[in-house]
Amino acid sequence: MPEPVFKRTSGRLPKGYEKQFSQGSTGEHETAAPSSESVDSVEGYVEPKPKNPTLKILVVVLALMAMAAFIAVFLTVLYFFFLR
Repeated sequence: MPEPVFKRTSGRLPKGYEKQFSQGSTGEHETAAPSSESVDSVEGYVEPKPKNPTLKILVVVLALMAMAAFIAVFLTVLYFFFLR
């Protein structure tokens, strides 16, 4: 029995995919000629840009502050329960 093949995808369609299959759709199932880009290609994938870099920095700073607060509370609880 052959081993199963698991493919990773980005969840996005390649460029021009919708145009390729939406042209000439009259309700009948038509077979479109494959373009130079294959459906599984990664050349058509465009990395999304962050909309606001300031928001990204703010989220990172808030996450670091939350981690520091958690560590401070944890160490305080350890001190009062075990080292006092």
